[in-house]
Amino acid sequence: MLAELNLRPLEQRVFDASSVGLRLEHTTSDGAFVFADFAAARVGHGPGKMSANGPLTEIELEDGEAFGEDTGFVYHPPSGYLALQYNHAGPRVARVAQYLIAADLSLGGVRQALPGEATIDRAGFSFGAVLKPDAYSRLARFGIIKELEFEVSVPGARASDRAMGRSLSDILDAPLPSGIDTIKISMRASREAGGQLGRSGAMQIIDDLHGLGAMVQGGYVKGKQDEGTRLEAVDLVQERLSSEALVTTGRGRRYTRTDRWGAMERILDGWLTTGALPVAP
Repeated sequence: MLAELNLRPLEQRVFDASSVGLRLEHTTSDGAFVFADFAAARVGHGPGKMSANGPLTEIELEDGEAFGEDTGFVYHPPSGYLALQYNHAGPRVARVAQYLIAADLSLGGVRQALPGEATIDRAGFSFGAVLKPDAYSRLARFGIIKELEFEVSVPGARASDRAMGRSLSDILDAPLPSGIDTIKISMRASREAGGQLGRSGAMQIIDDLHGLGAMVQGGYVKGKQDEGTRLEAVDLVQERLSSEALVTTGRGRRYTRTDRWGAMERILDGWLTTGALPVAP
Protein backbone atom coordinates (compact mmCIF):
# COMPACT_ATOMS: atom_id res chain seq x y z
CA MET A 1 0.00 0.00 0.00
CA LEU A 2 2.84 2.41 0.86
CA ALA A 3 4.53 1.69 -2.48
CA GLU A 4 1.31 2.41 -4.36
CA LEU A 5 0.80 5.67 -2.48
CA ASN A 6 4.38 6.65 -3.25
CA LEU A 7 3.61 6.49 -6.99
CA ARG A 8 0.79 9.01 -6.67
CA PRO A 9 1.22 12.79 -6.96
CA LEU A 10 1.36 14.42 -3.52
CA GLU A 11 -2.08 15.98 -3.91
CA GLN A 12 -3.59 12.50 -4.38
CA ARG A 13 -2.22 11.16 -1.10
CA VAL A 14 -4.67 12.98 1.19
CA PHE A 15 -7.80 11.09 2.27
CA ASP A 16 -9.62 13.44 4.63
CA ALA A 17 -10.38 16.15 2.02
CA SER A 18 -8.71 18.75 4.21
CA SER A 19 -6.22 21.43 3.21
CA VAL A 20 -4.20 20.45 6.28
CA GLY A 21 -4.69 16.74 5.74
CA LEU A 22 -2.02 14.21 6.53
CA ARG A 23 -0.23 12.57 3.60
CA LEU A 24 2.54 10.08 2.98
CA GLU A 25 5.57 12.17 2.09
CA HIS A 26 7.95 9.40 1.05
CA THR A 27 8.62 5.71 1.61
CA THR A 28 11.49 3.39 0.79
CA SER A 29 12.99 0.06 1.88
CA ASP A 30 16.46 -1.40 2.34
CA GLY A 31 15.21 -4.97 2.02
CA ALA A 32 15.01 -5.62 5.76
CA PHE A 33 13.13 -2.53 6.96
CA VAL A 34 10.46 -0.29 5.43
CA PHE A 35 10.79 3.46 6.02
CA ALA A 36 7.99 6.01 5.74
CA ASP A 37 7.56 9.71 6.48
CA PHE A 38 4.23 11.51 6.90
CA ALA A 39 3.61 15.25 6.67
CA ALA A 40 0.80 17.61 7.61
CA ALA A 41 0.44 21.38 7.48
CA ARG A 42 0.97 23.17 10.77
CA VAL A 43 -2.12 25.11 11.82
CA GLY A 44 -2.30 28.18 14.01
CA HIS A 45 0.69 30.28 14.96
CA GLY A 46 3.86 29.56 12.97
CA PRO A 47 7.54 30.10 13.79
CA GLY A 48 9.58 33.15 12.83
CA LYS A 49 13.31 33.65 12.26
CA MET A 50 15.76 35.62 14.41
CA SER A 51 19.46 36.12 15.01
CA ALA A 52 21.66 37.30 17.87
CA ASN A 53 21.58 40.88 16.58
CA GLY A 54 18.36 40.80 14.61
CA PRO A 55 14.69 40.89 15.66
CA LEU A 56 12.18 38.12 15.18
CA THR A 57 10.73 38.40 11.66
CA GLU A 58 8.23 36.56 9.54
CA ILE A 59 9.22 33.65 7.31
CA GLU A 60 7.67 34.60 3.99
CA LEU A 61 5.39 31.97 2.47
CA GLU A 62 3.98 31.90 -1.03
CA ASP A 63 0.27 31.49 -1.68
CA GLY A 64 -0.70 27.87 -1.11
CA GLU A 65 2.32 27.19 1.13
CA ALA A 66 2.22 26.36 4.84
CA PHE A 67 4.57 25.34 7.59
CA GLY A 68 4.76 21.56 7.67
CA GLU A 69 5.40 18.97 10.37
CA ASP A 70 6.51 15.43 9.63
CA THR A 71 6.70 12.16 11.51
CA GLY A 72 8.52 9.02 10.42
CA PHE A 73 8.33 5.33 11.14
CA VAL A 74 10.40 2.23 10.52
CA TYR A 75 8.64 -1.10 9.98
CA HIS A 76 10.10 -4.62 10.20
CA PRO A 77 7.78 -6.88 8.14
CA PRO A 78 9.11 -10.29 9.36
CA SER A 79 8.27 -9.51 13.00
CA GLY A 80 5.31 -7.20 12.42
CA TYR A 81 6.78 -4.52 14.68
CA LEU A 82 6.99 -0.83 13.89
CA ALA A 83 8.77 2.06 15.65
CA LEU A 84 7.21 5.48 15.22
CA GLN A 85 8.82 8.82 15.98
CA TYR A 86 7.19 10.97 18.64
CA ASN A 87 6.44 14.47 17.41
CA HIS A 88 4.96 16.94 19.89
CA ALA A 89 3.72 19.36 17.21
CA GLY A 90 3.27 17.01 14.27
CA PRO A 91 1.30 13.87 13.40
CA ARG A 92 1.18 11.27 16.15
CA VAL A 93 0.60 7.55 16.10
CA ALA A 94 -3.21 7.62 16.27
CA ARG A 95 -3.47 10.03 13.32
CA VAL A 96 -0.94 8.09 11.26
CA ALA A 97 -2.78 4.85 11.95
CA GLN A 98 -6.14 6.30 10.94
CA TYR A 99 -4.59 7.79 7.80
CA LEU A 100 -3.22 4.42 6.73
CA ILE A 101 -6.52 2.69 7.43
CA ALA A 102 -8.35 5.32 5.34
CA ALA A 103 -5.81 4.94 2.56
CA ASP A 104 -6.08 1.15 2.62
CA LEU A 105 -9.87 1.25 2.40
CA SER A 106 -9.73 3.89 -0.36
CA LEU A 107 -7.33 1.77 -2.38
CA GLY A 108 -9.54 -1.32 -2.08
CA GLY A 109 -7.44 -3.15 0.50
CA VAL A 110 -10.40 -4.22 2.62
CA ARG A 111 -10.54 -7.98 3.12
CA GLN A 112 -13.52 -9.52 1.39
CA ALA A 113 -16.03 -11.36 3.51
CA LEU A 114 -15.78 -15.13 3.34
CA PRO A 115 -18.88 -17.31 2.77
CA GLY A 116 -21.09 -17.10 5.83
CA GLU A 117 -19.34 -14.00 7.23
CA ALA A 118 -20.88 -10.61 7.67
CA THR A 119 -19.43 -7.77 5.59
CA ILE A 120 -15.97 -6.80 6.83
CA ASP A 121 -15.20 -3.09 6.76
CA ARG A 122 -11.83 -2.95 8.49
CA ALA A 123 -8.37 -2.66 7.02
CA GLY A 124 -5.89 -5.50 7.13
CA PHE A 125 -3.71 -4.21 9.96
CA SER A 126 -3.81 -2.44 13.32
CA PHE A 127 -1.48 -0.32 15.45
CA GLY A 128 -1.09 -1.58 19.00
CA ALA A 129 1.28 -0.87 21.87
CA VAL A 130 4.00 -2.89 23.60
CA LEU A 131 4.91 -2.66 27.27
CA LYS A 132 8.47 -2.78 28.57
CA PRO A 133 9.65 -6.33 29.44
CA ASP A 134 9.70 -5.52 33.16
CA ALA A 135 6.08 -4.38 33.05
CA TYR A 136 5.04 -7.60 31.28
CA SER A 137 6.92 -9.65 33.90
CA ARG A 138 5.15 -7.88 36.76
CA LEU A 139 1.78 -8.40 35.08
CA ALA A 140 2.51 -12.09 34.59
CA ARG A 141 3.28 -12.44 38.32
CA PHE A 142 -0.08 -11.00 39.34
CA GLY A 143 -1.96 -13.96 40.73
CA ILE A 144 -4.41 -11.52 42.32
CA ILE A 145 -5.73 -8.40 40.56
CA LYS A 146 -7.30 -5.75 42.77
CA GLU A 147 -7.87 -2.76 40.48
CA LEU A 148 -8.08 -1.97 36.78
CA GLU A 149 -8.73 1.48 35.38
CA PHE A 150 -8.55 2.79 31.81
CA GLU A 151 -9.61 5.75 29.69
CA VAL A 152 -10.15 5.31 25.96
CA SER A 153 -11.13 7.47 23.01
CA VAL A 154 -14.56 6.07 22.20
CA PRO A 155 -14.77 7.16 18.54
CA GLY A 156 -11.25 5.92 17.89
CA ALA A 157 -11.76 2.63 19.68
CA ARG A 158 -15.01 1.93 17.87
CA ALA A 159 -13.51 2.82 14.50
CA SER A 160 -10.40 0.73 15.13
CA ASP A 161 -10.01 -2.21 12.78
CA ARG A 162 -8.85 -4.49 15.59
CA ALA A 163 -11.13 -7.42 16.35
CA MET A 164 -11.37 -6.75 20.07
CA GLY A 165 -12.19 -9.39 22.65
CA ARG A 166 -15.74 -9.46 23.98
CA SER A 167 -14.73 -8.13 27.38
CA LEU A 168 -13.85 -4.66 26.11
CA SER A 169 -16.00 -4.50 23.00
CA ASP A 170 -19.14 -5.20 25.04
CA ILE A 171 -18.34 -2.19 27.23
CA LEU A 172 -17.74 0.10 24.26
CA ASP A 173 -20.78 -1.16 22.38
CA ALA A 174 -23.14 -0.46 25.28
CA PRO A 175 -25.63 2.41 24.77
CA LEU A 176 -23.78 5.68 25.48
CA PRO A 177 -24.84 9.35 25.38
CA SER A 178 -24.37 11.10 22.05
CA GLY A 179 -21.38 13.42 21.74
CA ILE A 180 -19.19 11.33 24.04
CA ASP A 181 -15.47 11.54 23.27
CA THR A 182 -13.78 9.48 25.98
CA ILE A 183 -14.88 6.93 28.52
CA LYS A 184 -13.12 6.19 31.80
CA ILE A 185 -13.82 2.94 33.62
CA SER A 186 -12.61 1.93 37.09
CA MET A 187 -12.91 -1.62 38.39
CA ARG A 188 -12.09 -2.40 42.02
CA ALA A 189 -12.37 -5.66 43.89
CA SER A 190 -14.51 -6.03 46.97
CA ARG A 191 -12.88 -4.73 50.17
CA GLU A 192 -13.79 -7.96 51.91
CA ALA A 193 -10.98 -10.37 52.74
CA GLY A 194 -9.84 -12.20 49.63
CA GLY A 195 -11.66 -9.84 47.27
CA GLN A 196 -10.19 -9.78 43.76
CA LEU A 197 -11.11 -9.27 40.11
CA GLY A 198 -11.45 -12.30 37.89
CA ARG A 199 -7.94 -12.67 36.48
CA SER A 200 -8.82 -14.07 33.05
CA GLY A 201 -11.39 -11.35 32.38
CA ALA A 202 -9.07 -8.59 33.59
CA MET A 203 -6.16 -9.87 31.49
CA GLN A 204 -8.43 -10.06 28.43
CA ILE A 205 -9.28 -6.38 28.85
CA ILE A 206 -5.57 -5.54 29.25
CA ASP A 207 -4.79 -7.42 26.03
CA ASP A 208 -7.54 -5.53 24.24
CA LEU A 209 -6.16 -2.21 25.52
CA HIS A 210 -2.70 -3.04 24.13
CA GLY A 211 -4.33 -3.65 20.76
CA LEU A 212 -5.98 -0.23 20.80
CA GLY A 213 -2.59 1.46 21.19
CA ALA A 214 -2.84 5.25 21.14
CA MET A 215 -6.63 5.14 21.57
CA VAL A 216 -5.88 4.36 25.24
CA GLN A 217 -5.27 7.70 26.93
CA GLY A 218 -4.59 6.34 30.40
CA GLY A 219 -4.78 3.18 32.43
CA TYR A 220 -3.25 1.09 35.18
CA VAL A 221 -3.64 -2.29 36.85
CA LYS A 222 -2.90 -3.07 40.51
CA GLY A 223 -2.25 -6.56 41.75
CA LYS A 224 0.07 -8.86 43.69
CA GLN A 225 1.53 -12.31 43.46
CA ASP A 226 -0.44 -13.72 46.39
CA GLU A 227 -2.05 -12.61 49.65
CA GLY A 228 1.35 -12.54 51.37
CA THR A 229 2.97 -10.04 48.98
CA ARG A 230 2.58 -6.30 48.59
CA LEU A 231 0.37 -4.57 46.04
CA GLU A 232 2.12 -3.35 42.85
CA ALA A 233 0.94 -1.15 39.97
CA VAL A 234 1.62 -1.27 36.24
CA ASP A 235 0.87 1.88 34.22
CA LEU A 236 -0.49 0.73 30.86
CA VAL A 237 0.54 3.97 29.11
CA GLN A 238 3.64 5.30 30.86
CA GLU A 239 5.35 1.90 30.78
CA ARG A 240 5.09 1.40 27.03
CA LEU A 241 8.35 0.52 25.32
CA SER A 242 10.16 3.63 24.09
CA SER A 243 13.67 4.97 23.68
CA GLU A 244 15.43 8.25 22.92
CA ALA A 245 18.07 8.92 20.27
CA LEU A 246 20.33 11.90 19.67
CA VAL A 247 19.78 13.40 16.22
CA THR A 248 21.40 16.69 15.21
CA THR A 249 19.77 19.38 13.10
CA GLY A 250 21.06 20.46 9.72
CA ARG A 251 21.45 23.85 8.05
CA GLY A 252 17.71 24.47 8.01
CA ARG A 253 17.46 23.59 11.73
CA ARG A 254 15.50 20.48 10.89
CA TYR A 255 16.17 16.84 11.66
CA THR A 256 16.69 15.16 8.31
CA ARG A 257 14.43 12.34 7.25
CA THR A 258 17.30 9.89 6.77
CA ASP A 259 18.82 10.69 10.19
CA ARG A 260 15.47 10.10 11.89
CA TRP A 261 14.97 6.86 9.99
CA GLY A 262 18.47 5.70 10.89
CA ALA A 263 17.93 6.36 14.59
CA MET A 264 14.61 4.49 14.62
CA GLU A 265 16.08 1.58 12.67
CA ARG A 266 18.88 1.20 15.24
CA ILE A 267 16.39 1.32 18.12
CA LEU A 268 13.95 -1.14 16.57
CA ASP A 269 16.75 -3.52 15.57
CA GLY A 270 18.11 -3.30 19.12
CA TRP A 271 14.72 -4.15 20.62
CA LEU A 272 14.40 -7.15 18.31
CA THR A 273 17.96 -8.34 18.99
CA THR A 274 17.75 -8.05 22.79
CA GLY A 275 14.31 -9.65 23.04
CA ALA A 276 12.57 -6.51 24.30
CA LEU A 277 9.87 -7.25 21.72
CA PRO A 278 8.20 -10.65 22.05
CA VAL A 279 8.35 -12.53 18.76
CA ALA A 280 5.45 -14.80 17.90
CA PRO A 281 6.41 -18.45 17.23
